[in-house]
Amino acid sequence: YLLTVLTTNHTVQTTESGSWFYYTGGSAVYTVSVPSASGFTNKFSFKITNGDNRGKTVAITGRSAFTLYPTQSVTVTNNSGTWLVSAIERWISPGVTFYVNQSGSDSNDGLATGASNAFATIDHAWNIIKANIDCAGEAPIIMIDSGSTLTVDYEVILSGQMVGFHFCILTATASAGFPNSTNARVTFNSGGSLLVTDYATVIIQNIEFASNANDQIML
Repeated sequence: YLLTVLTTNHTVQTTESGSWFYYTGGSAVYTVSVPSASGFTNKFSFKITNGDNRGKTVAITGRSAFTLYPTQSVTVTNNSGTWLVSAIERWISPGVTFYVNQSGSDSNDGLATGASNAFATIDHAWNIIKANIDCAGEAPIIMIDSGSTLTVDYEVILSGQMVGFHFCILTATASAGFPNSTNARVTFNSGGSLLVTDYATVIIQNIEFASNANDQIML
């Protein structure tokens, strides 16, 4: 593959077969857009590597977009008009932290605080860690943005075990006099609950749980 260093969004061109797109030095979330395979020659192939410290979105026409996390690589090949995507190795990241914010989005990379960076849901953060991370002997952290409130009106399911460590920490930044308004709160509406199942283990700290009206909290 021919190395091409990227520090911004990029759309794959028909002349770039054999390219190795390597992200470095950007420290931001960028997108690699891949048009329909029908416009490319058969066996057209390229590689993407994330050498940066933020996620990179890979948006392939005809497939669901996904995030390539730091150190991860993927190879994409045109097989008779269909894009084939290689398996992606795990990001080895001891103590990795993913952030959750009520105003966030599960299409974010979750690697920084604030609505434009954080995930919107706890279970999405859990599933990203389970699918993408090798914890390498240290607990991963799901951090709810300090001072924010998550309103849950569905069953949050944390299922299965992490790779490389036996539990995950669900927390928020603590402050003196906890609980108070500067800490995170999870408020359960009717139908909201938290289910930890299938050998999953979670340590919960610095989070205030609450319910609206006469709704019950089921943990």
